[in-house]
Amino acid sequence: MGLMATVFSGMTVFGVPEIDTHEALLGAWEHRGFYYVIQDSTLTAIQMQGEPKGYKSFSYRLEEMGTINIIRYGRDLEDTSDNELLVVTSVTDSTAVIAYPTYFVRADSGKGFLGNWKHVENLNAILLNVGAGSIDYREITLDRISGNTRTVTQKRGFYRGNYGPQTGQFTVSYDDGSRANLLPIVFDNIMYLYDLSPRKSMFIKSKKVPSFRDFQGTEKNDS
Repeated sequence: MGLMATVFSGMTVFGVPEIDTHEALLGAWEHRGFYYVIQDSTLTAIQMQGEPKGYKSFSYRLEEMGTINIIRYGRDLEDTSDNELLVVTSVTDSTAVIAYPTYFVRADSGKGFLGNWKHVENLNAILLNVGAGSIDYREITLDRISGNTRTVTQKRGFYRGNYGPQTGQFTVSYDDGSRANLLPIVFDNIMYLYDLSPRKSMFIKSKKVPSFRDFQGTEKNDS
């Protein structure tokens, strides 16, 4: 499958000299009770707060895909169908953007980022209609009893492409006042859509590295 997206270049940290990204990523990173613990060859994802809690370790590699820095991780790195991709950018000694994608399937015959896209999870779906400079966003849910769908969220946004180190990213301003910084990566009819906005993907480096024993303690406290 060919890479259809144009993506931002390099891992230049704004305002400071370029750093060794892999070395800077080693340690524990936290966002709202969720942790990525990154060691030399192991990535551990830990959900300490909220539900569902979890503690899972994976093998990983820090790779470049075109000009993007990617953490590719999974149980078996030789079996790419088992692998997930995280986008990493803006790494400093205390913060990093580590973004997990939302997966969309093309719902029309468009090309590249433009067109209609659909993401389905359980009884919920997100519908995107991406035009030249505009995005219509609609989130719907299915009522189990009636079998009817209802709209949960609907908004319209206008986007512009970013430049320099953020080339390939799009800043979207929605009519409800919200904003998002999006990075789409399109493989044929599949889109990995990354929200790089700080509220979604900004991780803080933690001085404490949570252990499996710490995780077990949170489960006992909830029982």
